[in-house]
Amino acid sequence: LPSVITQPLSCELQLSSSQESVLGIMLYVSAGVTIFFMIPLSEKFGRRPMLLTSLYLAIVVTVFCAVVPNYASLVISRVCLGLVIAINLSCYNVYMSEIAGSKKFFILCVVLATVFYHFGAGWCGVIGYLLLEKIGWRYFIVITSIPFFILPLLLLQFVLPESKQHTDRNDDNETTSLTTSNGIDIPRRQAFKRISKILAYTFANFTPWVGSIMLNPSVAKVKNIESNQTYMCSSINGSQFLLITIIFGAGHCVGSFLSYSLNGRLRSATVLSLFSLVSIAIHVAMNLFSSNIRLLFVLMGVLQLIAGVPVNEIEILASDRTLFGHEHLALSSGLEMATYCLTIALGNILSETLNYITVLKIFLGFSVVGFPLGLSFYLNE
Repeated sequence: LPSVITQPLSCELQLSSSQESVLGIMLYVSAGVTIFFMIPLSEKFGRRPMLLTSLYLAIVVTVFCAVVPNYASLVISRVCLGLVIAINLSCYNVYMSEIAGSKKFFILCVVLATVFYHFGAGWCGVIGYLLLEKIGWRYFIVITSIPFFILPLLLLQFVLPESKQHTDRNDDNETTSLTTSNGIDIPRRQAFKRISKILAYTFANFTPWVGSIMLNPSVAKVKNIESNQTYMCSSINGSQFLLITIIFGAGHCVGSFLSYSLNGRLRSATVLSLFSLVSIAIHVAMNLFSSNIRLLFVLMGVLQLIAGVPVNEIEILASDRTLFGHEHLALSSGLEMATYCLTIALGNILSETLNYITVLKIFLGFSVVGFPLGLSFYLNE
C-alpha cells in the first residue's frame, strides 16, 4: 500500500497505529518466509513462468486489496501480496543475470530496476497529490498499480524467452558440460560459506537503510522525541509529502547510478567496506543530533543516497555465478531477497515497539556490525 494512502485508509477502517504497523509487517514477513518455498519452484518450472505467474496474481490481489470491506480482509490481502512478491523476488535477479548476456548489462539492469522502483514511488506521490482526495484510496490503488503490470506482462508473455542457462541446466545431457566448461563448478561448502556472508552483510547493511525509512517522520506518523507521543500525518500536507517522496527516491537513484559507475573501477568488497564506514558516520551523527528533527531528516535523505550503492552491489554479488556457481545461484539471490524483506519487517516492529532514541542506537549497532563484514569480503574474495 502506498504510504500516501495511510491516513484516508486508517480513517475509513478506523485503524490504530499498531494495526497500521501490522499491515507492513505481514507483507514483508509473508514475502520473506515464502521466498524459501519459491526458490525450488523457480528451479523446477523456470524463471519466466514464475515471473508471469507473479504478474497475473498481482493484478488479482491488487483488485482484491482495493475492495476489501474490513481490516481482517486487508491483512489477508497483504499476506497474499507478500506471496506474489516472493514469487517475483525469488527469481527476477537471476533471470536478468541469465538473459543479460554480459555482466555490465546485468548491472545496468539492476540499477534500472531500482530506478523504476523509485519512479513508481514518485508516481504514487504525484497521483496522490493530484487525485487522492477526489477519487478515494480504493480507486487510487488500482490507478497507480495496474498500468505498471501491463508492459512487463506483455514483454514476458510475448517477447522475452526462458533463459538458456536454466533450460540447459535442466537438460541432463548438458548440465555437466555447462558447469565445467565455464569453470564455475563451485563446491557446496564454499558456496554456502559465501551465501552466509552475503546474508549477514545484507542484514547488517540494509537495516540502517530500512531504519531511515521506518523513522521518516513524514511517511505515516511523527514521534515527538520528548514525550514519545505519536501523531498522525495530518500535519504533513500533500505538497510536502510529494517533495519528501521525490527527495528520498532521487537520493536512492543517484546512489544506484554511482554503484554502476564504480563497478569495474573498485572491487565490490572495497565499495561495501567504504560505504559501511560512511553509514556508521551518518548514524553517529543521527544519534548525536536526534533532538533536531530537521537535521535528522536531512541525514536520513543522505543515507538514502549512500544506501543505493551497497543495495545494488549486494544484489549484483548475490546473482554472480562466478561466486556461487549455477547450482546455488537461485538460492543465493532468493535468500538475499528474503533477508531484505525480513529486515524491513524488523524495522517496522522496532519502530512500533521501541522509543525513537533506542531504535536509532540499534540501527547504529547494525551499521557497526556491517563494517567488518565488508572488510571480510575485501580480505577473502
